[in-house]
Amino acid sequence: MAFQTDATILLVVEKQSVFQQLLEERLWLVCPCILVTAKGMPDYATRAFVQSVQRAFPKLAVVGLVDWNPSGVAILAQYRFGSRDARSEA
Repeated sequence: MAFQTDATILLVVEKQSVFQQLLEERLWLVCPCILVTAKGMPDYATRAFVQSVQRAFPKLAVVGLVDWNPSGVAILAQYRFGSRDARSEA
């Protein structure tokens, strides 16, 4: 199955409230993007989805919108590197 997109950015959003606001503002009309949230720490399915989109559209810039604190950095690391328990999640 092939997919197409005009998006230039895959925007990973930490907070559900921020994600909802971006939806209400219809961000994709101003900035062609794909919005994703896991409502905090990403689960395996969300990380797998993001990786699948990255593989399907390698030119897509992946951008994280997270809190500027250790938890936000940990969330970005989860998307980038996976979890220590990734083998048990598969």
